[in-house]
Amino acid sequence: SGVFTVDNGGALTLGGAGGTGEIRVLLQDSDNSAATFSGGVVLANNGAIHVRDSATLTLATFSGGISETGGARSLTINGPAGGGTAWGGTAGIVHLSGASSYTGGTTLVAGNLRFGNKDAIGAGTLTISGTSTVSASTPLTGTNAVINPIAQNANFTFAGANTLELGGAINQGAAVRTITVNGDTGASLILSGAITNLATADGSALTLAGSTTGSGTIRGGFLMTGDAADLTVSSGNWTHETGTSRVGDDM
Repeated sequence: SGVFTVDNGGALTLGGAGGTGEIRVLLQDSDNSAATFSGGVVLANNGAIHVRDSATLTLATFSGGISETGGARSLTINGPAGGGTAWGGTAGIVHLSGASSYTGGTTLVAGNLRFGNKDAIGAGTLTISGTSTVSASTPLTGTNAVINPIAQNANFTFAGANTLELGGAINQGAAVRTITVNGDTGASLILSGAITNLATADGSALTLAGSTTGSGTIRGGFLMTGDAADLTVSSGNWTHETGTSRVGDDM
């Protein structure tokens, strides 16, 4: 079979009357079945997008952007579907290629969030709540950097063929965190927002890792408040370019 594409010519409204609206895309066979939402999505309540069953295929592309109505609305990507019931399978790639304007924040639970626009997730905080991946479908740096603040509540990986700059501050809380760069040759993850880690236990509080082709650049510096907290660079190619940094103990 070939590629199956669903296009919505008008806006698609999610949620309303106190209920969360969900979009679910499931790959049924080995071919690339893609859903493209070109007319835009409106969040009338909090919304969710879940895609399964391939970690390497882009199963849903939102080129029309995501907006909101009736107040600040949030978006969850690849979380438990159906009011908390786990929806099985491998979480896939959600591609947000349009400019969005919703303001309630975005929660990435699993899979790969692929940015195609600096305003792909609107104006709120990106909360990484489960082990997941970020990537870009086009180079996003400088004036096109993604500047949303990030709450890193789980480890995340950068992948793909295009450089992605995350310009918002990264708050790792008081936990041990890892950032991994697995991008293709020539693609880099640039962290130009300050990284804050409040872990107090003895040992590595922040680990920077990556593949042999993985490249990461720190431009916003990092602050490790715990006097026993270590910074570990275990693999990959990392550069501390600019910004003021504090390591609590060993590096």
